This record gives sequence, structure tokens and C-alpha cells, in this order.
Amino acid sequence: MVTRSDLESDPWTSIGRMVEQARQEKPPEANGPLSGQHILIAGGNRGLGFHIAETLAAQGAALSLMARDLGTLHEKREQLLARFGGQVHDGLLDVRNPAEIETALEWACNLYGPPTALINATGLPCTAPFDATGIDDWNTILDTNLTGARNLIEAALPHFREKGHGCVINFAPASVLDGAPGQAAYAAAKAGLLSLGKSLDKELADDNIRFFTLCPGIILTAETEKALDDIAAAQSMPVADVIAHVATANGQARLLAPQEISRVVLDILLGHQQERVIYLPGDTADG
Repeated sequence: MVTRSDLESDPWTSIGRMVEQARQEKPPEANGPLSGQHILIAGGNRGLGFHIAETLAAQGAALSLMARDLGTLHEKREQLLARFGGQVHDGLLDVRNPAEIETALEWACNLYGPPTALINATGLPCTAPFDATGIDDWNTILDTNLTGARNLIEAALPHFREKGHGCVINFAPASVLDGAPGQAAYAAAKAGLLSLGKSLDKELADDNIRFFTLCPGIILTAETEKALDDIAAAQSMPVADVIAHVATANGQARLLAPQEISRVVLDILLGHQQERVIYLPGDTADG
């Protein structure tokens, strides 16, 4: 596996130190800065979504984690409760199914009241040549990454209006927004998601509902770690060299730590961030 020593040996990254710092953070008091907020996290059972859930739970938010895998949902819910206590609900849904979303939100709202924010951390990447991407694959990618986000937003809007305000945070990787070979369907979906957020931010401004899109470079999640391990093993290369190569190939000085993204999400929810489209390219050695 990728270890902290691997990361520390790479002069282009300080991720190891950031991960260690985050692990040493102590749980907050019950009246943390997000106390009283109910936050929906679609895709909160893995990867970036779970890192965000950890950060928000540490600040006192009530969380509703939603995803398709009930087993990992239960597991991650128990981890959060064991570490932070507080209020954590898990709801089964497929973002492509509006009826499932409606049911999941009804349960969540019955528990914790109307949500104050929706974080859409779901995603289905696809790497394949355009002429090898059939229409069924194309539709699956767009249905999950774009229409799924639309479905979540539609279901959340009445609850935001009941609350009197709301915030939606979407993700569109910077690496695909400028176009990327082999990622036509994924890039099209994420570019559409970026435009959707911009449009709705203007359309729903009078309802006090804000839309943010975070555009990060490559993030070192558990899924990324596994991919790097596989590449290093296949190429008989040190993991640190693979990290440096992948970062350089994507125009980054280093890979991003999930905690960096989580902190930006926290700043948004605390009202400290007003830019609606936020690029986090990892283009400097220290962030």
C-alpha cells in the first residue's frame, strides 16, 4: 500500500503530514460550528464523500449518508458514531431513481429536519475511447454523473425552501474540464454539471439557495492509492515515482489530500467562501 513514508519521500507533496494531522484531530464539543445543520452527503460511504463526512461530523453536523451500497453505509455510519457521536443516518438510494431519492430524503428529514446542504459526492468515471463507448455506456455515465445530480437537487429543493435557505456542492474534476483523451462521456457529464450549478445559482438566488462547484485535481483517496499500488507493481517502480509521474502528467505539482477538499467544503458551509466555482489544481508544492 501507499504509506506515509512514500508520500514524505516525494518532495512534491505534503500529503503525509496532512493525513497525520487530520487523524490526530480531537472530536469537537457538541455545540460545534455546524451544530444544528443537517447535511445530506450522496456518496458519503467511500472516498472523498466519507472524508467530507468525517470533517463535518467533527464540527457537529447531523449527517445523512446516502449511497447504493447498504453494507458500506452501515459500516461508515458506525465508524462516525464511534469516533464523533452525534447524529448520523444512512439511506439507501440510486441517484438515477427519483422515487428512491424521495423516500430517502423523507426518512432523513423525519429524523433531523429539513437539510441545510446537499453534497453530491457520487460519481461514475469512465475511461474508454469515444468510438468504443456505446450509447448504453454513454447514457449510464450521464445518468449517474449529471442526471443523478439533477434528481438529488430536485428532491432537495422543497426542503431548502421550507428551511429558508440551502447550499448545494458539486464536484467536477479539473482534469476533465479542459478535455481528456478517453473520457469524453465523463467530461461531458461533469462540464454539464458545472453549467447546471452556475445556472441554478442565478435562478434560485431569490430563494437563498447557493450552488458551488469544486474542481480539484487528482485526489489521493483510497481508490487512488489502490490504482497507484497497481501501477507501481506492474511497472516495478517505487510508489513515490508513480505519484510524481501521475501528478506531472495531469499538470499538478502534487496530488491533493482529501482533507484539503474537506476544508474547502467546511469553509463554504461556514459562509467563509463566496466563489461559486473553486479550482483546486494542486499546482503548488504546499497547496
